[in-house]
Amino acid sequence: MSGVSKDVRKLLEEAQKKINQALTELSKETNVVVEPKKAGEEEYGIIGEPANIKRILNSIGMEVTKNELAAASVTYTSDFDKAKPFQFKEIKDQKGNVFIQVPKAYIKQENGSVSVSTKQLDGYKLPKAFIDENGKELDCFYISKYAATNDEGIVTSKKGLKHYVNRTIDQFRDLARHEGYRLLNAYRYGYLVELFKIEFATVDSKAVLKGVVDRSWDEGQVPSGTCKLEGIQTGYDISTGAFVYRGIENLFGNVWQFLDGIYADDQGVHISHNNKDYDLFVTSGKNKDKFISGWVSSMATNENHPGLSLPVGLKDSEKDSYKSYSWIEYHKNKRVCFVGGNWNGSSDAGLFFWGLNGDLGNTYFSVGARLSADTLKGGVGV
Repeated sequence: MSGVSKDVRKLLEEAQKKINQALTELSKETNVVVEPKKAGEEEYGIIGEPANIKRILNSIGMEVTKNELAAASVTYTSDFDKAKPFQFKEIKDQKGNVFIQVPKAYIKQENGSVSVSTKQLDGYKLPKAFIDENGKELDCFYISKYAATNDEGIVTSKKGLKHYVNRTIDQFRDLARHEGYRLLNAYRYGYLVELFKIEFATVDSKAVLKGVVDRSWDEGQVPSGTCKLEGIQTGYDISTGAFVYRGIENLFGNVWQFLDGIYADDQGVHISHNNKDYDLFVTSGKNKDKFISGWVSSMATNENHPGLSLPVGLKDSEKDSYKSYSWIEYHKNKRVCFVGGNWNGSSDAGLFFWGLNGDLGNTYFSVGARLSADTLKGGVGV
């Protein structure tokens, strides 16, 4: 602290003391030890159940402010813009497809808390979102800005197009591979959901982002780019509900999106980073051979699969839930996964809506997909 006056040093010490006291009180309330943070450490997190989420670590004191722009849009000003795990970038590749670059961070999920850090501190693990199909660690991954769009039969991520639907998950995978991409997998989707929870300290994604979820069945989907907010912003279009989360448009709602590397069967839910080597994430237990549905009341983590949490507790009441519904079918035949809900999903839709009941060979006119990539050819900032 050379060059800092005694008065300034005293103020800093008093501020740190207050932060440490607050952390101590939080630990007492939650029965979880939350260590005071040292200068230079970057850990951002939350703790608690859906109805009682609190910020912890360096997130304490950070704010996200809602701004209304006339009658057109709502945006958010976020202190998390300065936090490295949340510093996304918008990239356009040589084919003109727009992607969002997500930087690598480490994650810790324990005792009802989740936190991220750019440093692999004690208890932190690398999310499998940052592992490629050959097991190589990545410095970032890419997710398409838009749910997959249909450009004369070619799968793309471009503005002003209809979203690609009515294909099986295998057909979507082939379309993506043909263009040099892969489908968004459960690890990457799940990691983004964890970041949302940490930034907004809530699981009520519709309250924050609205979503295209209240259109009539006959109105159908809205095209890509319906949310007019440019770049790496977070906010939504008031009239349609179309939103962006850190530049990613409609991560839930509008069209369902298939997720790769995950399926359910009568044994439980299986997960993979390469669609070949699957591990059992959660068991079916007493629900074997059953179809279950309801409001998400609890999520499960697995220490061997950091950065992902999946619904395991479903109930009849929306109260104190994750404000999203889910379907899981523990059937002898594989059931593929789609997430988020569609344009007519209403209160059921949201970031925590996991549909693990899709038939492997079925197509749906309200189910699409989203592209992802480990690297981009000719990528330039937008």
